[in-house]
Amino acid sequence: MAGLFSEKAVYILSRLYEGAFFYFQYNYLGLDDKSYYKELSFSEKLVCLESDFSKEMEKLLKEDDPNEIWVFSLRKNMKTYWVEVNGEQYVVKKHMQRGFLKNIFQMGKGVSIWNNLEWASKKGVSVVTPVAFYEKRRKSCVETKVLYRFEEKRSDDSENKNVFSKTNSITNELRKAHVVHADLRRRNIVYSNGQDQLKLIDVELMHYYPRWSYVCHKRLNKEEEWLLKD
Repeated sequence: MAGLFSEKAVYILSRLYEGAFFYFQYNYLGLDDKSYYKELSFSEKLVCLESDFSKEMEKLLKEDDPNEIWVFSLRKNMKTYWVEVNGEQYVVKKHMQRGFLKNIFQMGKGVSIWNNLEWASKKGVSVVTPVAFYEKRRKSCVETKVLYRFEEKRSDDSENKNVFSKTNSITNELRKAHVVHADLRRRNIVYSNGQDQLKLIDVELMHYYPRWSYVCHKRLNKEEEWLLKD
């Protein structure tokens, strides 16, 4: 394959593969896990760790968010912010997806993030801890939210000068699991002081490939180059 395709062609093929997987998968991970509290119907789905669920958490997921402490980013249809519930701190990613046909065949982005956090963690990739997701479907709009635990600092803001001696552990985990993050930069790695560990965030485009995939190998090489240059 290496002799048949250029680097650019390999990249384009890999993104087409990831895009097809993203648009045609329709799955909610964790529904069979007894450690989650669940409210499930076609128009509304709420899944939350039993240990974190409360009336306050339910209100945060189902209603507008009066508790937001800090907005990290505000992009088209996506808002990322920090909240506190019952003394615990979380990051919320809220996404609005519009389009009648699109919403019939595709989950909201918040659920995709939840799924990626779930399977990546099970594959041994260090990601932030998924806590809850919420999906509300209307005729031409799907609102989704995903919550994960707030980690102390993004790695590029950390005062610990030894933080990036740990990046090899992240790249080794990705290689071992055959997973491409798709935007492996310092801004997308957080440092947990409590666990002395690096964890990945912004995983909505994260994808796993079959074992011995040539495309995956080339993508991982490119991602490591990005991280070294960052």
